[in-house]
Amino acid sequence: MFLEMVWFFKEIILLIFGAYNSKNGPANSVNDYNMINSMNDFLILPNPSNGNFQIELINKSSKYSMTIQTLEGKIVYNTSFSQQICNLDLNLIPGLYIVVIKTKSWFKSKKLFIKSK
Repeated sequence: MFLEMVWFFKEIILLIFGAYNSKNGPANSVNDYNMINSMNDFLILPNPSNGNFQIELINKSSKYSMTIQTLEGKIVYNTSFSQQICNLDLNLIPGLYIVVIKTKSWFKSKKLFIKSK
C-alpha cells in the first residue's frame, strides 16, 4: 500500500512539473527530465546582446525556421536556414524579444535581451 502511494505521488509530481513525455512515457529521474528538455533546444549567444548574436541548435534537423518577435507579437525578423549555427547582426531597439525556432517535429521559444550598442 505504501509503495503504491509513493508511485502515485511520483506520477502526479512528474505531471505537475512537466516531466511527462507522451512519446516515451514519464521521466523517471532528473537526467531523464533534462534529456527531454534539451532534445529540442537551442542557445542564444551572447544573451544579452547588442544585436550581434548567434543561434546554436542542439538538435540536428534538415531545415529550421526562425522568427524574432516583440512581446506584443510583432515579427521583426523571419528566416529559414539549414545549418546548426546561424550568425545574426540585427539593428533592434533595446528591449526583450522572443526567438521561436521551428522544425517539422518541434518548436521552442526563448527570450532574447537586446541592450544598447
